[in-house]
Order: sequence, then C-alpha cells, then structure tokens
Amino acid sequence: MKLINKNITLFYNVIILIVVVLWSMTISPYAMGYTNYDIKPFIKLPKQKPEHHWLVPISNTLSDEELFFTESSGKVYRSVGQKIKTQPIINFSKKLTTNINRRFTAITLHPNFHLKDQTGSSTIYTAHIELFEPSDKQGQLTDSTIEGKHSHDTVITEWQLDDINSDHVKIVHYREVLRIAATKANYVSQLSFHPYLKPWSDDFGLLYISLNNNPDFKNSPLYSGSILRINPEKFGLLNYSIPQNNPFIKDPNLQDEIIVFGAENITQFTWSKKTNDRLIFTHKLNQETIISVTALDANFLNLPSDPSQDADTNVSLNKPLYIENKNDLTKNEITAKSFNLSAVYYKGKDLETLWNKILFISAKDSQWQLYALQISNNETTIQDPETIYAFNSDVFPSSNELTIFLAHDNELFIFDKTLSQIAKILPSTTTEKSESEQDSDQHSESSSGVSFYLFLLVIIIGISVFVIKNKYNQLFMKTKSALRTNFAYFEFSKVTNEISLFKRHEKHVHTTISVQDIICSEILLNDKTVNKVSELNTSAFTNKAENSLRISFEHEHRDKMIDDKVRKITLKLITNKNEEYLICTYLREGNQRLTKEKYETVIEKVIDWQWYTSSKINVAHVADRVVMAPPIKTSKPTTRVIKNSSQSSSKLDVILKQLEQPSQKTLTKSETEKVNTKLIDALNKLAILKDQGYLNEEEFEMAKNNLLKDSSNDS
Repeated sequence: MKLINKNITLFYNVIILIVVVLWSMTISPYAMGYTNYDIKPFIKLPKQKPEHHWLVPISNTLSDEELFFTESSGKVYRSVGQKIKTQPIINFSKKLTTNINRRFTAITLHPNFHLKDQTGSSTIYTAHIELFEPSDKQGQLTDSTIEGKHSHDTVITEWQLDDINSDHVKIVHYREVLRIAATKANYVSQLSFHPYLKPWSDDFGLLYISLNNNPDFKNSPLYSGSILRINPEKFGLLNYSIPQNNPFIKDPNLQDEIIVFGAENITQFTWSKKTNDRLIFTHKLNQETIISVTALDANFLNLPSDPSQDADTNVSLNKPLYIENKNDLTKNEITAKSFNLSAVYYKGKDLETLWNKILFISAKDSQWQLYALQISNNETTIQDPETIYAFNSDVFPSSNELTIFLAHDNELFIFDKTLSQIAKILPSTTTEKSESEQDSDQHSESSSGVSFYLFLLVIIIGISVFVIKNKYNQLFMKTKSALRTNFAYFEFSKVTNEISLFKRHEKHVHTTISVQDIICSEILLNDKTVNKVSELNTSAFTNKAENSLRISFEHEHRDKMIDDKVRKITLKLITNKNEEYLICTYLREGNQRLTKEKYETVIEKVIDWQWYTSSKINVAHVADRVVMAPPIKTSKPTTRVIKNSSQSSSKLDVILKQLEQPSQKTLTKSETEKVNTKLIDALNKLAILKDQGYLNEEEFEMAKNNLLKDSSNDS
C-alpha cells in the first residue's frame, strides 16, 4: 500500500503540473499576474453620534465570514458577509455603571477565543478611558511625574462570554485586569496578542498594550509612548502577572510591564514570522513617521535604560525600514499626515505579489496611495517603498482618515473612518486592450475549444487520482485525529493509587481514575493489541510477557519511518463502570513525532504501568519481576574497522564476559527457567550493544553464535 500511495502521490503531482501549464496556455495573459488592483465596497456602517466613533474591526475567529465592529461607547455589532446587524450583540457599558464618562479605545480577542475548554476561550479584552475618581481602587500603574495632573484612568478589562453565535451574547463574567493612572491624552490605542506563537510557547497568551504619550511627560518612560506586556491571567490575589523575560524587569527606574518606551505617538505594531520576537513598529517621532523592526527593549528617549550603557545603545538595535519627514511634505500632504499611518504584514492569498510584505498607506500628491516594503530574516535597511496602488481621490479624498487592516483569512481591507465604510482590495481581473491585442484574441478563439476540452479531460483525471489517493490516506487522517479525541499523556502515583490523564497541550489534569476501579489495561501498537492485563489467569503481566512486549516494540522500531508510515502506542483502560479511556502515548507520522515523549521513554513507562496495574488487578498471579541491568560501557562507540581476527576475538571476549555477568535481581522458581531467562537476557544485551554501535554486523553474528553454542553445550 505504501508503494501504491507513493506512486499515486507522484502521479497526482504530475497531473497538477500539467493542469497548471495547460491553464496558463488557455487563459488570457492579463490574468497571469495581477499588476492592477480593484477596490470594492464591502460594508457601510451605521452613522454614529458626533461624540462616538468606530474602532478598527476585528475578525470573529469562530467564523471566517464575520467581523466584530465596536463603537467607542462600548457597543459591539456583528457582520455576516457584507451585511451588519442593526442591533448590538454586546453592550459593555451596561456592566460598567460606576463611571458613565468613559470611552472605549481598543479591543482584541484571546488567541484561544475559538477553542472550547481552553484558557482564553470566548474571552475578549477591552481598553477604555474614564474620569479619575478618588474612590476608585488603589494600586494603579503610575509614575511620579503625573502627580497633580491625574485626571483620567485607562482600564483594561477581561470579558468572559457565552452564546457567541447568538444575537444577544451573554457576559458570563468580567474583571478589571489593569488600571493605569493617566491624563486625557494617555489612552490605550492597541491591544494585541502575538499571532504566530503556538500554545506550548512560553510567551503564548501575553497581552501587548500600546499607551499613547503625553508631551507634558516626555521624559517619563511610562507616558512617553510605551508598549507594555503582561500575562492577563489572574495570579493568586493579583489581577495579572509580569513575564520574567520582560527586558526592564530588573531596572528600578522603569515599570516592569514596559518593553518599549520613548516612542511618542505610537500608531500601530504587529509581527511577522521572519522577525521572531521583534515588532514591526509604526510611530511618529521628532516630526518623522517611522516604520521599523524594533527590539523588545527599545528605548527612544535620551536616557539609558541601564547606567552602564550609553544613551544610544538601545536605539541602535532598531532597524528602520521607512522614514517620512514632515518637512518634505506639501500643505495638502501635511493635512493627511495629521492622521496616523497604518501598516500591516500581509499573509493573505488574494494578493499573491504582496505576500510577506509590509503594506502601508500614505498621502502623496493629494491622494492616498498603497505602498509595500520588503522584510528579511536578518538585515533590514531603509528602503524606497514600492507604489502598489493610487486611490481615486474622488472616492477617498486625502481629507478622509483611512486605515488598513486584515480580516477574513488575513485579506486586505480599507477602513474609511470619516465616512464609516469598509472596502476590500482585490486583484483586478479586467484591463483595457489595444486593437492589436483584440486581433490576437480573435485569432486565438479558433483553438480555444480544443484547449478547453483538453483542459477538462486533465481535470477529470486529476479528480479521479485525488479520490483514489484520498481513499488510501483515510487511515492516516484517522490516526492524526487520535490526538484530538483521545488523551495524550498519563501519570500514575503509587502513593494515591491513582492515574491522571492529560489532554494534548494541557498542563492541568483532565481526568483522574482510581487504579482500584480499573479491570482491564491493554497496550496497542498501531491499533493492534500486543498486551492485555485483566483478572483472568492468563492475563497477568509476567517476565515472559514483558520480553514478548519488548520484542514487538523492537521489531516496530527497526522499520524505517518513510513516506506516511505511522507508529502509534496507545494505552486502553476499562473501568468497572464499563468506561473506556484511550491514551495516545506515542504518535509519529513519517519523520515527524506528534507527541512529546520519545519512543524509548514511552516503552518503559507503559511497561512499568502494566507491572503496577497487574499487581492490583491480578494479585494472585503476579510474578517476581526480573529487571535487566543496563550494558556496561567501557568506552565510547567507535566506527573504526577491525583489521585482524585477533583484535576482533579479544573484543568479543570482553563482550562475552560482560554478558556472562548475572543480570537478575531475584531468583525464578525453577533452574530451567533461570537458564532460559539468562540466555534471553544475554541476547537482548547483545542486540542493545549492536544498536549502540559497540558491535558491527560481523561481530554481532559471531557473538550470537558463541552464545547459542555455549547454551547447547550446557544442556
């Protein structure tokens, strides 16, 4: 089946190549590369009261076709496709009744928002600014420079929701995460989580907070335009905790939450897979608009973060990609530049030529234009941006405030804040053609029919091959699903006499079972039972059963993991209530191990478990366990060739003397069983020495023959 599957895969890839070539021959050359773009109206938002405005929309990760639109008043609306609901699905302000003078400024979803039973599931974070009231809770994040001017508080709130897909989402629970002493100018302009981190990463789930600057406090790190980073999960009596790898956590002159400061007017920040932990950072500093790749310990102030460093040390770590000086702009352009420049890292599929580029919009020659910047893994230098598209000034005048954002699988959208409308940027599928091009089109019509039928035939063949290949892959897709549906890890305690079961990527125990309740324990290798422990006389775990089990594991381990070959070890438990638990302790497909523990570690763990559970389930038939002693290493393995037989014989003598050493900790019941066990033990040791590189193939065969010969002489 492996060979058939491999050949089908190769054949299918060839078919795909043929399809692409034929398609490129039959379609119009104008569709080969989208050098032009179209802007299509997407959603028209309802009009707001003068004192309210719309925040940047965010995607509902539970549904690719939905967006969340948030008013500064705290109302959240949902759009389905290109239509927005007329009534809000959430009203945060109704829950916050203690202070009516508030304005919401930022919102984000936890990266686990769409995952059930996970930390962060159905959880939203908001930021709002409200008037300071002396009766408010103490313990705000503050700075001595704001004393006497503390007029507002900026508040981060966590909201736990339910019935996300309904028209009236329920707020199950909410709590204040962080309160920052502020003025009217010091509001949070952006809340974000790192989008490219996996759940097992140490920095997964950390919340990044952009706090706007106040020119009156330009020498205060906190209020100079800063980015904070916290873990928003409740930690004991604390509403949040501070990551230990925050760059200034040991600096007594800076708040531990700060990771970037002195940036003045922060417009936007984001990440890319190429920049690792560094931020793609957009801000206005000293009359310049800057897009740069910024380190997490960036200091844009003229004061060192550490007395032992020079003032410009940290600034040199930042890599500017684009700098726009206000003095180089015309009057009309300066008007547009009063708006914040927005930039995104494009990872969508529609605009293929813009993939992995930083996109931003700026006003040039009295019209908005879309630009692109290249980004690499290592070095970044100042670039002249590539002009991608010039917006129609009648539709998007430079006096309108525009921003760009990503949604619907990271596709590019334009948000006109002035007109409260959303548009989408798409590749252009039509262009004007010259007369000669039209003549060429007419000439090609005669051959288009043949090309079409040929193309249709290839498509049918491709679909047929795909169906066949999919049939053979069903087994492997079913295997991968075991990680999602079964348990992935277990621990057992002889003290509490319990086994604890864990789901994949979870640190907390999901299910605990008393060993006394277990009536059957099976080990499955590639979904086939290789050992079973139950109350039956023949189902106790013995030394013979252990040796047989190890041989099964060893045979499986010697098979090469090629193509889509799957190797899986599963522990199956059945309780006296007829409940069945499956623990996928080891899973590997090809050269990729999908579980945490190594093959050898899992083998020892399940064998120890079978001995232990057998002692509880089948007490009357428990045998004394014979524990193998590990091989004695006299030197590091060598790959040199033995040149003469005398050297080989002396080496084998040493090995055989080691094999003759006793390796049993307890005596068996009869002398015959002892001899047989000793021979099996010696052969196992010999196989281990060969696997570890101490013996080559010739030496292994010689030693094995000597052992078998000695055994026959003894008998």
